[in-house]
Amino acid sequence: VDARSQQRWVWNGIACGADTILFWCWRDEVFGRESGGFGISGYDGLAEERLAAMKMSSRIIEENRELLDRYEPAKPEVGVMFSPQSYYLNWAQEGNANRCMNGLLGYVRGLARQSIPYLVVEEEHLDVLSDLKVLFLPRMIVSSPPMEDALAEFVRNGGTLICESECGAFSPEGLYRYPEDRFTARLSGTSEVGRRNLNVSFIKAHIGGEEITLGVTQWLTPWRKERGKVLSENEDGALILEVPVGKGKMILCGSYFGDPYLKNWTPSFERFLSMIIRDAGLQPEVEVVSPKPSRDSFVYVKWGESEGRKMVFVFFPQSHNQVHLRFKKGFFTSTPIRDLISGEKVDIKETDQEQECIVEALDWGICILVEE
Repeated sequence: VDARSQQRWVWNGIACGADTILFWCWRDEVFGRESGGFGISGYDGLAEERLAAMKMSSRIIEENRELLDRYEPAKPEVGVMFSPQSYYLNWAQEGNANRCMNGLLGYVRGLARQSIPYLVVEEEHLDVLSDLKVLFLPRMIVSSPPMEDALAEFVRNGGTLICESECGAFSPEGLYRYPEDRFTARLSGTSEVGRRNLNVSFIKAHIGGEEITLGVTQWLTPWRKERGKVLSENEDGALILEVPVGKGKMILCGSYFGDPYLKNWTPSFERFLSMIIRDAGLQPEVEVVSPKPSRDSFVYVKWGESEGRKMVFVFFPQSHNQVHLRFKKGFFTSTPIRDLISGEKVDIKETDQEQECIVEALDWGICILVEE
């Protein structure tokens, strides 16, 4: 493991709120298949650079111990549902749970690449929904009555619920529900027309005046266009339908978008997530102006506060040492801003609408911005 990778793991853990980081191990492992590897002082030829980097990180942590101890990451208002029951059924039907796993991974990767704080919501711990404004349900093919009640309350209270194809199509016992018998139909007032053979790889959606191309997989399950706003359609119905429910709304999708994106990256899916979140009234606190993301390269940002002082952790892509960031107006309330890694001050440019800065990084590709 090279020093750059190891330090990015360390500081990403801290950025995500970890209060303890354990290393396995100091010297190379001596047991079985793991023998001869994983040691900080190991024999892979990189020990010297690792130890020098660890010494530097140790100094930074010691000098800022109180600041880091009291740091808390930004509170997510976006959630992604993890449904073990859907995994169990997927495994029972196909001998593996790859579809459900890849669907979930597609959504969280899309959010992470845009540095959007998110929370993975486990289906038995739905009390956290009260803190969220947007909830994605990737491949949630199983739903129970308590879960359905919680999701209905979430939407009626103002939340945005994004349902993929056949959401809640099965009971926890594995019994199939016809489209009109699902909680999505009761809640939205419309239902899917049934499964249709997949004869396309992509669909077009029109959202906020933009045309978005989304990859699809497995099948299409169009929705009846009885109410709501059609964002995408074919001859059988709506492929994406936006329906108001109480103070909130449901976005009903007639296929699966997360796993095609995971397999073949497209910026359109990330744009789709961003537009849904913005439309729900969530303005990003921090945005990356440049460099623009590619399939294998993107800027990753985490932020939060330590006793009212903003902290922003910026992780640079391999081939860039400069990043242009934009912040919501009033994000930083005091200046100057200091980079904990380099010790250098960073200038914040104020405009009528936002704050901006350009930051540079050392060899690790990390900077940590802190209000003085």
